[in-house]
Amino acid sequence: MPPTLAEELKVYVSDVSTDIIPYSTLLTVSQWSRTLEGREKLEACVLNPNDYTMVSLLAGVKTSPERNFGTYLPPPEPEQLAEQQKRERQEITAILNGLLSVFCVGFAIWWASDKLHWKPHWVRFPVFFYRFQPRSQFHSVRY
Repeated sequence: MPPTLAEELKVYVSDVSTDIIPYSTLLTVSQWSRTLEGREKLEACVLNPNDYTMVSLLAGVKTSPERNFGTYLPPPEPEQLAEQQKRERQEITAILNGLLSVFCVGFAIWWASDKLHWKPHWVRFPVFFYRFQPRSQFHSVRY
């Protein structure tokens, strides 16, 4: 191994080692292991040169391209998840209740106006719903 690389690696394999080995150091080791000199020296020590490729060197380690890890957010507790789902169901129910109420009131007015024989100008309802009223003899007023 080249002396500069050996000196650089001594810091990480000594008794007081650190948990982080820089990517550049691992890349240098990987590149050296693929040279003819590196292959010969590793094979002379009965070591497999393929064990020093980047994939092998990075196997099982935590890496981050940004070189910093985000904070760990544990998954929500089952009770919190159940409470959130309950709130969602209540919100969906409230929205459906509002929509059905508006539709049913509109239908009731339309139905009542037909049964009470109201003329169209007495029915204060949006034009959209008025267009779907049945045309009978009592609704023959032209505009």
